[in-house]
Parts: sequence; structure tokens; C-alpha cells
Amino acid sequence: MKANGKELLRMESELARKSRLSLKKKFVILDGLYREALFLGVFPLKDPLEGLEIDIKLARALNGVSNDGSLDENFLKSFGKIEKEIR
Repeated sequence: MKANGKELLRMESELARKSRLSLKKKFVILDGLYREALFLGVFPLKDPLEGLEIDIKLARALNGVSNDGSLDENFLKSFGKIEKEIR
């Protein structure tokens, strides 16, 4: 499975290198996504800071995960506290 995953990542990065979008196309996509968000009622945000504290705490907890995927000793404690706040 690891070999397949590495091959998939290699193929994805190769595809990304080959299919460059122009700045104009990027703005067209961004505009479309923004209009869809307006249509769905997601924008404008009623309270842009809502949930910011939880996002910050989650980011701090996730930063406890090292590059090799092993967990910092305080990670599970921090994540457990955040999970209780979310619920």
C-alpha cells in the first residue's frame, strides 16, 4: 500500500506541474466559488470570529504531532480537552 501511495503522490505532483492555470482562470474559479458561497448563504459570515478559539487550540494540539507521525506526549491531553469543547 505504501508503494501505491507514493506512486499516487508522484502522479499527482506530476499532474499539478503539467496543468498550470493562468491567473485569469484562477480568478474565474475563485469568483465562481465566492458566488456559490453567497448563493448558499455561507457568506457574509454573521460572526467572522466564531470558533476561532477552538481553531487556535486545535492548531496548537496538531503542532504536537511530529513529522514522522508520532504523537507528542501532551497531544492526546490537548486533543481530549478540545474535543469536549467542540461538543
